[in-house]
Amino acid sequence: MSEKTNEGLIAGTLAALGAVGRHNSAPRLTVARSLGMDGRDGERTISRLLEIERKDSVICSCGRGLFLPEDSPEGDREVAAYIAEVARKGAGSFKSIRGAKKYLAQRERERSGQVNITEATDVKKRDN
Repeated sequence: MSEKTNEGLIAGTLAALGAVGRHNSAPRLTVARSLGMDGRDGERTISRLLEIERKDSVICSCGRGLFLPEDSPEGDREVAAYIAEVARKGAGSFKSIRGAKKYLAQRERERSGQVNITEATDVKKRDN
């Protein structure tokens, strides 16, 4: 593991916990407790710290918790898998946001009194 890429509080804590490699991942609550934080507030604090620290460090996550990659070809595969998973989740989120934006745009048009052409045609057909 390169010292240069993992020098923050969370990375140091994960290293101290032995959370190197996916198979040794540590739950966020464990990381929080090891830093003297408890409960959901501790997990939220860990999440906020991760946002900052991940800008310069490689800290991966999986369903079981957080981990640092091993300095090995297996570690490289784990990082690649982490990137693919986060990218997939991000793409799904953007699709969800797209539908929500359409909904808000439609609501705004309704409030402003604008009607789209399809709706106006349907109303005209019903009236005739």
